[in-house]
Amino acid sequence: MAAINDHGRMKKPRNVQRALMDIGQAAPQVMAMRMMRLWMAGPNPGAADRREWQRMHEEKVEAWQEGGWAMGEAAARIQQRMWSEWSRAALEPWRWPAMGQGWMLTAPRDGQTLLASALAPARRRVVANARRLKRSR
Repeated sequence: MAAINDHGRMKKPRNVQRALMDIGQAAPQVMAMRMMRLWMAGPNPGAADRREWQRMHEEKVEAWQEGGWAMGEAAARIQQRMWSEWSRAALEPWRWPAMGQGWMLTAPRDGQTLLASALAPARRRVVANARRLKRSR
């Protein structure tokens, strides 16, 4: 299901494949840079290294929470649309066959929307971390 933006226009669902590709490219880079930093710090990491380690942990929890909320919101919008269609169909039974076909067509897009909503916070953080860590080398 495509969401509606502030101007009342439909937004296209995010591209799940693109998000997975971005995460797949940036995550190994971020992991390598952070592990190298940890290895270089040795047994006594400095304040900057400890802050980076703390930031890493906080970002993971925040991305997981934001992804869950975003997926819940997307699911609520999809469910609201389906309940609206069901209630309209209760008054117009001759539309049932067409409605069933419509649901079969929108189900994959709805699934993509749910997955994209869940991936967006992680993608945003991983790509931002890759850029930030490349600059700080």
